Amino acid sequence: MFDTNEQLLMAWLRLSSTVNNERIVSNLSFNEALVCDVLYYRNLLNVEEQWTAADLCRLTHMHKTLMNRTLKSLEKKEIIVRKPDPKDKRKYFLNINPVNFKTFLEVHEKTLELVKDITAYIGEEKAKEATESFHKVAEAVDHIIYKKEKKND
Repeated sequence: MFDTNEQLLMAWLRLSSTVNNERIVSNLSFNEALVCDVLYYRNLLNVEEQWTAADLCRLTHMHKTLMNRTLKSLEKKEIIVRKPDPKDKRKYFLNINPVNFKTFLEVHEKTLELVKDITAYIGEEKAKEATESFHKVAEAVDHIIYKKEKKND
């Protein structure tokens, strides 16, 4: 009945609305959890580089105003801290606040449990295939959007 493109769009929207569901990330908004994930994985990978709001915008594809609102909310909840760049006082580096980061870790663990349940439901092999497909789709979207933005510049 529907072609592949319509089916892909329907699946994408269904998955997006499920992931954005407040019951999954109840203590944090989706954008707050996304920013925390980026900072969390950066720390796990021992990335030495300090990141700014602009870096997070680039990585998450969030608009600057939405990123600033998200960062202010995370600061207010004391989950992250902003530290001024000693060389350029206009720039701030973002870091996890280890004292209150447990709020994010609770959300992360809850989400990870859901992912584990999904893997158990669909099987390890299908989970690996889905992971590859998600990465390929994200790469394609990045490429297509970047290519279009570059043409418009």
